[in-house]
Amino acid sequence: MVAELTGEQPLARSVYAKATHPALPKVTEALASYPVTPGTEDADLSPEALAARVRQAWVLWHGAAHQPSAVATLLPNLLCDTRVAVRQLEGKDRRRAQALLAQVYHLSQLYLSFQPPAALVLMSGDRAMTAAQDADDPHAMAAAAWYVNHVYRDAGEEHEARVGLAHQMCALLRPDKAGPDLAL
Repeated sequence: MVAELTGEQPLARSVYAKATHPALPKVTEALASYPVTPGTEDADLSPEALAARVRQAWVLWHGAAHQPSAVATLLPNLLCDTRVAVRQLEGKDRRRAQALLAQVYHLSQLYLSFQPPAALVLMSGDRAMTAAQDADDPHAMAAAAWYVNHVYRDAGEEHEARVGLAHQMCALLRPDKAGPDLAL
């Protein structure tokens, strides 16, 4: 039946595979590396400055016709700088940086969902949840669960696992509504 649609020649993988964005190697390197210094010498690693950069990246994502290209140049330094800030800051500022890092991982996850290597999407989703949990921020954890649910869904994971995660995170947001079956 497929041969009737495509002919006898097999389809080249490039016909049905996701195209690789030109910035993918830099984003991959930023995601897989363990930076000890900011991406740029004069980077302001304060939570306020990082929050402004993260907001700018989200505005670009939501306002661009071609979203991956809009954020591709920002992601490597934003990943690097936010990860470095998490290590350099302490207390409440560190937890805020962790929540911001979770958002940067969400943005990375969206960018990577348009790219061929699915393992990077899983990595960014997992790292986002870890950063949100380390931030001890229920809203950050709920957002991370929402994004991880997309990964579960796209991977064909069972419905119960996705729903269970969503219920656990919702219980954190509204502990007064959490029954014994939703306890963590």
